[in-house]
Amino acid sequence: WNISHQQHNSQMQQTSSTDTFSKNTLIILRGISGSGKSTLARSLSQNEPDAVHFSSDDFFIDHSTGNYVFSPQRLGRAHEWNQQRAERAMKTGSKLIIVDNTHTQKWEAKPYVEYAQKYEYEVIFREPETSWKFNASVLAQKNVHGVPQDKIQQMIDRWENDFTVENVLNAKDPAHVRKQKRTPARLPSMIQVVLDKSSKDLLMSKVKKMNRGLYAEHVTIGFKSDEETYRKLITDRGLLEGDRVKVKTDLLVWNEDFGVEALRVASMQTHDGTPVESANKVPHITISVSTESGRRPHESNDLLEMLEQNVEQVRSEELALELNGIIKFFFFGSQRRRDDKNGGNQRGGRGRGRGRRGSK
Repeated sequence: WNISHQQHNSQMQQTSSTDTFSKNTLIILRGISGSGKSTLARSLSQNEPDAVHFSSDDFFIDHSTGNYVFSPQRLGRAHEWNQQRAERAMKTGSKLIIVDNTHTQKWEAKPYVEYAQKYEYEVIFREPETSWKFNASVLAQKNVHGVPQDKIQQMIDRWENDFTVENVLNAKDPAHVRKQKRTPARLPSMIQVVLDKSSKDLLMSKVKKMNRGLYAEHVTIGFKSDEETYRKLITDRGLLEGDRVKVKTDLLVWNEDFGVEALRVASMQTHDGTPVESANKVPHITISVSTESGRRPHESNDLLEMLEQNVEQVRSEELALELNGIIKFFFFGSQRRRDDKNGGNQRGGRGRGRGRRGSK
């Protein structure tokens, strides 16, 4: 093993912490967990204040606690999410993009290289030069995510050499990946921007809470969307479940007789600037509804329609807030995408959960 890896290292394009980059550059880091990739990433970016660093591990960070919560079932989604983040950075012209994953085999790096070709980025492959980078017992001790030694050894056994742009682009997906791409994908029944706890607490401190049925928890992006709507709202914008979203509001609206209170949303965008739209005519956050009168959350749409029609009983006041949330998918029906028949590839992911019945 060591002879083979040493030969490979001499073939890789080298960079150092003192390098500057004259043109847009994508650095693809590869290495076993615990080998020092993150340290290398920090070193490479220290002279580039605008460098961006993407790792699929970020997908498993619980932003409410800061804890790393790994789920093997969601690993494919994590990689897809990370690839999309890298593409967005290329679209906006980030000068230095560092992708930090294990990349034990060429096909794993292929999406990043394809994006680099599309957006005319130079590609550099790097791996740590630590003495223990192929020592399974040491790596098991050093990796921060608790990957056991047997899994570490499996990564070492999968390791491929000769990483070049041409070789990576010519790499063929393994059979299990090709099968997964043909698996029928299911449309989410509900797509929401779910507010984080601090944003919900802020919101609850500012609104009237005039009804017993309190919500103040999400903005609906789509509800039982067909494939065309899903493509328009999610796929074409490159959005993924788990994307963080900034929500700006402008107007609190209520009607005591109608028994509904809502907060109008002025704009939404991901933290890297991608606009987020809603299928609702007027995007909003349902604050409260009168359960005694049988009101349901989706009747916020009717309230905002009344506002546009200048219905006398509708009241409003300015309420400009900046809130944060995460895109989440919910499934509670048998609705499926047309890809089921065509064998298409799912880009949106398979989130799980349950929304409030009837909530929009």
